[in-house]
Amino acid sequence: MASTLMAKLTSHRALALQIATILRKELLTKYQPGDRIPGDNELAERFAVSYMTVRQAMVSLVHEGVLVRRQGKGTYVAELVGSQTVAIYCELDLYRHPPGTYAALIVGQLQQVLEEARIPSQVFLGTVPAYTKPNKQAVPAEPTCASFLEAVQNQRLRGVFAINSHPHEAWLKPLRQRKVPVIGADVGLEHQIRNDTTSGIGLAIAHLAKSGIRDIALLDWLSAGGVEGPESTRHAFRQAMLANGLELRPQRIAGDIHPLIPGAGWFLFKSVWEASDRKPQALIIGDDHLFRDALDAALAQG
Repeated sequence: MASTLMAKLTSHRALALQIATILRKELLTKYQPGDRIPGDNELAERFAVSYMTVRQAMVSLVHEGVLVRRQGKGTYVAELVGSQTVAIYCELDLYRHPPGTYAALIVGQLQQVLEEARIPSQVFLGTVPAYTKPNKQAVPAEPTCASFLEAVQNQRLRGVFAINSHPHEAWLKPLRQRKVPVIGADVGLEHQIRNDTTSGIGLAIAHLAKSGIRDIALLDWLSAGGVEGPESTRHAFRQAMLANGLELRPQRIAGDIHPLIPGAGWFLFKSVWEASDRKPQALIIGDDHLFRDALDAALAQG
């Protein structure tokens, strides 16, 4: 039996991901919400793989909300499986790659809010690396999350939050036909949420100025061609600095390195830190991909 199952695991995909896919389908067809499933050791024997491979597959299903672990009791099918639930859909693979700060925070906050409201929810993740190389499309034209498409086809969703997921007819059309609300940042969605960068920058600088901090630096990414529109982070930064009577120093703005280049945040922080003997008192980061490296660089400076 193990050899038959292994034959289905194609070589171009990780074993853990393939096992998770098989188990996800079985949870929808062979189990009921609240059922206890076989343990990791039993599953490892069934699939003829290592314990760690099975554990990785199980962890991904727990993160999705399909399974729940109960200390000392085992692993159980989540109550939401097979019922009408709200999907948190993100094409970025936040668990198999270093998480993109912004997307991971949004997904986590949505889970918490829905849980507090006692609304069943499930996270669906694609296979796009959270950090992609420059000059490559961040979100592919075709959806990469098979379990999300399956949930749409099986009419298991009563609402969708689309995070870093461009609208695609494969899932948007059937949801619209059933009048399932889809909320996201893309222009093609009826329920659209946009980030108010200008207000956010203004509030941050006003708060810092009120606290007595007057020397503020900005790390950002200037888009291709060096174009700055009225809603750009840099424009908002300059306007807020002037509005609060703060000195605007050109060497306090850095952003000539693509944020997806490894270490970009570190180098940008170093450029503003070493620009003069007078060090900035506060730092505003306009791109979440720069945050982790910039924080490490700031901590290294003490």
